[in-house]
Amino acid sequence: MNRHASLLVFVFLFFTVTDAHARTWTDASGKFSFEADLVSVERDSVRLWIAERGAEYVVPMRLLSESDQAFVRQQANAPQGPGRAGNTVPSAILAKIKRNAANEWRDNYSMQKFQIEQQTKAYLYLKTHSDSRIPDDVLATIKRNAADEWRDNYSMQQFQIEQETKAYRALHGGP
Repeated sequence: MNRHASLLVFVFLFFTVTDAHARTWTDASGKFSFEADLVSVERDSVRLWIAERGAEYVVPMRLLSESDQAFVRQQANAPQGPGRAGNTVPSAILAKIKRNAANEWRDNYSMQKFQIEQQTKAYLYLKTHSDSRIPDDVLATIKRNAADEWRDNYSMQQFQIEQETKAYRALHGGP
């Protein structure tokens, strides 16, 4: 096999994802359903990754079927240990992280590996980060601004959130 054919096979295998975390979600009416990964659970909504569209969506809980709402409650109450919802990266997100690393560091595999590790750690940080010293609405705005500014760069989102929360605490007399 020539070098280009080998590279094509590698790229195909590297980016082919079996989406073990995806499930079928149904709306409250029962008429509409779609495949998606549960990314996170928020107060009255869920964040879902729809691989088919290559995008993440916030869906109000009230729009989901009763069984999907029960599933979300179960996931939100699950213990956070290795392999649990709080410590895993949905396969679609991981595929995006790998794709971005490969695009940025085409022939530098050690940098690809490093970037994948850093982005994965940052994604998990973002998924679980809270700060009791900052009002919830302020922290939500800081997180939303970071996500808008650095859409697929979880390390930069983490950096911006850390800097913004530090600045907010300094301006409001906190540590």
